[in-house]
Amino acid sequence: MKFIKKILKKLLPESWHMPLSVYKRTFFTRIFSPDKKILNYFASTQGRKKFLIIGVPEHSNIGDHAIAVAEKKFLMDHFPEIDIVEIPMFLFFSSLGKLVRFKDDCVVCCHGGGNLGTLYWECEYMVHVILKYFCRQQVVIFPQTVYWEVESDHTQKIQNYISLYEKHPDLNIFIRDKSIDFMENAMNRNKKFNVFSTPDIVLYLNKSEKKLKRSKVLFCFRSDKEKILDEGSVTSLVSYIQSKGNKIAFTDTQYTAQIPMQCRDFVLERKFNEFRSAKLVITDRLHGMILAAITGTPCIALNNSSAKVEGVYDLWLKQLPYVNFVDTPAEAAEKYDSMDLNIVYNYDPSIFADRWSLISQIIARGIK
Repeated sequence: MKFIKKILKKLLPESWHMPLSVYKRTFFTRIFSPDKKILNYFASTQGRKKFLIIGVPEHSNIGDHAIAVAEKKFLMDHFPEIDIVEIPMFLFFSSLGKLVRFKDDCVVCCHGGGNLGTLYWECEYMVHVILKYFCRQQVVIFPQTVYWEVESDHTQKIQNYISLYEKHPDLNIFIRDKSIDFMENAMNRNKKFNVFSTPDIVLYLNKSEKKLKRSKVLFCFRSDKEKILDEGSVTSLVSYIQSKGNKIAFTDTQYTAQIPMQCRDFVLERKFNEFRSAKLVITDRLHGMILAAITGTPCIALNNSSAKVEGVYDLWLKQLPYVNFVDTPAEAAEKYDSMDLNIVYNYDPSIFADRWSLISQIIARGIK
């Protein structure tokens, strides 16, 4: 066993203490990945500043891919002269030993989402590795939800993780919902790093200009570990909406297969069109609500297990007249009865102009 560990450690010296699932995936990524192209690019452009967006998705969650598109567009709009390199999580681990040779050229950005904390531990661990190996570079974490489960083994060690955050000299974390209270009061009580409240970065996109005929009520509900709605209540809501003479359809922001980066624009455009052709979206998915917002689609949103739907709604989307939040499916039915679905809405990202400016100013500090 010691011999096997020695060989594996030689293959993955920088990742030995990672979670097992990451460890196994990274092992195969090291063997099969095309990371040479990226590393060759860094070598040929050494000395030139680049944005390194670490942790971009290749999995099936369409909301995460929308985040990646918005992050890239944001950087291109505000810093058009600087190249952008996107690194999926497992490619990051597999090429870390070589990638750090070029770290002085990097402005390091971590992919946003609901990744901080214990809900998706692999992503939290990735941040720890970034803070360790990019210890003298500015690190920017795009808008996140942080969620620490009370019973998690990791929560018992939270002080150790806090110290990792506090040791970094230029860490900037953007939080998109009310979990900023936990980040400020539990994680950053010593004020050693910077925490800011901003919208989810997908709200930087405007997808409401293209108009399609709206002909159905679209249901977009979770079926994963973040789901809290019981099937009976959801079924009753669907039956009620249908009884009002509506055509109904079902969708999800979870795709049927993994989405390579090269395919994400195609997949996203199909999803945008799906929302653009709905006269109402009813959802418990955060990005179900956000995709409705940016496509100008009326929406009734319900919560999920980490309460990020309610948090993002209260902080940012409450001001949009066509986006509504309710606590129960029964309240969703009542809300439907009071809505005028014939009004045409347009979305304007500039309503958050001060927040986009804040993100830009913070990132600009790291470009020297």
